Amino acid sequence: MSLIEDKPNRIIQIWFTAIILLFIMIILFGIERGLNEKSEAKRIHSERIESGKFEENKTKPNWDKELLEASNPIEVQVGIYVERIIELSLPDTSWVADFYIWFRWKDKQYLPGSSFQVIDGEIVKKEMINQDMASNPYYQLYRVKAKMTKFFNTSRFPRDDHLLTINIEDSKNQIYSQQYTPDTKDSAVSSRVRLHGYEVYASKLVQKYHSYKTHRGEVIYADTDKAQETFSQLIYGIWIKRPGWGNYIKMFEGLFAAVAVAMLTFFIRTTTTNRISLGVGAFFASVAATYVATRSLPNTGILTLTDVITGIAMLNVFLVIWHTIIATRLYELHQDEQMVHRFDMYGFIVFSIGFVLSNIALALSASI
Repeated sequence: MSLIEDKPNRIIQIWFTAIILLFIMIILFGIERGLNEKSEAKRIHSERIESGKFEENKTKPNWDKELLEASNPIEVQVGIYVERIIELSLPDTSWVADFYIWFRWKDKQYLPGSSFQVIDGEIVKKEMINQDMASNPYYQLYRVKAKMTKFFNTSRFPRDDHLLTINIEDSKNQIYSQQYTPDTKDSAVSSRVRLHGYEVYASKLVQKYHSYKTHRGEVIYADTDKAQETFSQLIYGIWIKRPGWGNYIKMFEGLFAAVAVAMLTFFIRTTTTNRISLGVGAFFASVAATYVATRSLPNTGILTLTDVITGIAMLNVFLVIWHTIIATRLYELHQDEQMVHRFDMYGFIVFSIGFVLSNIALALSASI
């Protein structure tokens, strides 16, 4: 005789032990993963926006020290005021900003406003708003619309936060002839800036050095293997995060509804033929809800928080169907409706608590 026929209590104990252990593993995995991803994001953001820190996997600045000591680079004070963030698209890996940028300098032979560029992006529109070439320091103010490329880390989506950066660099003058200094006093993000699903919670303006792996054929550097083309780069970092739980609930409400429908099978008598069909319908509903939840993500191979949550939901519904099959088999063999009813009630408690706790653990561990 099979185990389910001979010892029904034993199979029930094994079943619930396996389910509880599975949810414990999911919760521990979710907490560790969320904390690690959050810590890694903070490290990357810190390296990116801290002056003097070098980023991993980036070209380390290596300039001609003798040439720099002999030169007398002009200092250009630069500030940025972000007026609008027009667009932010995770699937398109880009965002668009409308901002003011100004320059103050003392050497009239330079016109830093005419030669600046946006690194990792393109200037869509550039307009001079104001200019003062009569007094010293000289002054130029531009209004710029630029589209930046940003490869968003979606591992914690939809509890993610991001660092948006506007990277300004002169297209002609290296650090030997010109260097930026940040105007931190007047640089800011307008209080009118609004983003769908995010809010701005911090900003910072820094200057860093940006080196290239190539001399781009310039004769002056043709005989050296060490010095690289190095430019002074101004970086304005804008931190954004999810403001609350509304977007999270909205994204997964269909998925949670499918799981809730599947849980109704625990309250249907074993003799009812529609019990399994209800679970199967809930499973396909969870698959459809998964598609809706993931369609706003870029097409990458990263396992996101959304993928984990949708996977847990589908697994939960699948196991509920298996629970229903076991309950039906127990009733067919033993005709003990009270035993099967207890089996269903324990199942409802275990699956409900496990699903809720795993979702809470994953969401909270990924949130800043």
